[in-house]
Amino acid sequence: MRNVKITAMDWGNAFVRNKKTNSATGKVESLDLELHLEGDFKKTSKKVHWLSAPTEAHPLVPVVLIDYDYLINKKKIEDGDDFTACLNPVTEYRVNALADANVENLKRFDIIQFERKGFYICQGTKDAQGRMEFGFIPE
Repeated sequence: MRNVKITAMDWGNAFVRNKKTNSATGKVESLDLELHLEGDFKKTSKKVHWLSAPTEAHPLVPVVLIDYDYLINKKKIEDGDDFTACLNPVTEYRVNALADANVENLKRFDIIQFERKGFYICQGTKDAQGRMEFGFIPE
């Protein structure tokens, strides 16, 4: 294994000493890390984020991350433009995800940051499958 340095959020840097992958799927199953807290996270190119393995006491919570696109597909509608041709056919995108069990304590309008995604606001609703819904807050 190469000497790859990664950053673990709020922990500092770590070196990957061993990586175990599933031979059938190619997915990473585990990483052996050696913490290197003296390292500079700003100089680290690869970042790893994870959720701990779910337990009965701390299960992972299914959520839906909702992103929105612009209603129109051009900056300015000119005279003579077909208005319906300027409308985006799809403006809402939903991505199913898993979150830490702590999201279950959130109330409507609470704001949370999903790492590497951005800030989302708790909608206080659930979709048809019972997933908590979070709407993206644009910068």
